[in-house]
Amino acid sequence: MLAKVAVTLVAVFFLFFIAQPALADTFEVTGSANTAICPYCSIFSYDLIITTGPLGTLLVGGILPENVYTITSISGQIAGYSFSSVVPAPFSLLMTSHGSIVYDDPIPDGTISFVVDGYIALIRGGGDTIIPGDPVDYSHTVGIFINDGDSTGAWCTWNVARVPEPPTIVLLGPGCLCLAAATLLRRLLS
Repeated sequence: MLAKVAVTLVAVFFLFFIAQPALADTFEVTGSANTAICPYCSIFSYDLIITTGPLGTLLVGGILPENVYTITSISGQIAGYSFSSVVPAPFSLLMTSHGSIVYDDPIPDGTISFVVDGYIALIRGGGDTIIPGDPVDYSHTVGIFINDGDSTGAWCTWNVARVPEPPTIVLLGPGCLCLAAATLLRRLLS
């Protein structure tokens, strides 16, 4: 009986600790200074991994619905400053729609602020943002700024890619293998 319990515990261990965690609601965002609309801005690039909660709905002014993701952490690099698992200010959101406007990719809803190496970093975007130049594609342009003494910042391109969840077969495979091994071991020990 004790052997069966031990085999079951080993199988559960392998199932939970060897299988890859799902990366749902994780986005990789890249871009660089958009010199077409900001010729005098700092020239730099950025690469961020943004982790969010599930997609939800928010009423703006009690009237316009927005579909939003609440940001839970940000990591990556901005203008050479690397950081990991930074928690942004409360109510930092990525917006997928605003009223009847639907965006191709999630964009920042207003200002997202967080701390990078002791400096305040800001990502400003959304349909209400005023950006110099006309016309501006608001779903692919954001302001990224770091108050690092030089006030590094620019209006930047915003390119979003969803980090895919591992396919079910990838998660199911190790689980079935562990179950088969547990069954075989149980038979050998009986």
